[in-house]
Amino acid sequence: MAGVLLKNEETVEEAVVHGTMAKLRDLEGTNPIALYELVMKCRDEKHKLHDREVVETLIGEKLANPGGSADDIIILDSIRGIVLSAVEGDGLKMTIGSPLASS
Repeated sequence: MAGVLLKNEETVEEAVVHGTMAKLRDLEGTNPIALYELVMKCRDEKHKLHDREVVETLIGEKLANPGGSADDIIILDSIRGIVLSAVEGDGLKMTIGSPLASS
């Protein structure tokens, strides 16, 4: 599979980027709290999620894996790279753009 260069200078398989971006845009419309928590966890791996439903959503969407406790998740490096490259801003001012370096 072909890799694409992200804004954070990581290379990720193109199919993973497309699938992850579709899920991020879906969360933006259907579950913005889960999107926010995902971004916060990507920005700071020590960020604690306090909503079990969010944890289940992110695991169910294959954006995270179960962590060591019921309220924790593990995010794969490829997903983290895509999220950090695609999402800008904080809180209610978060926006999703292209994660690709050449865009």
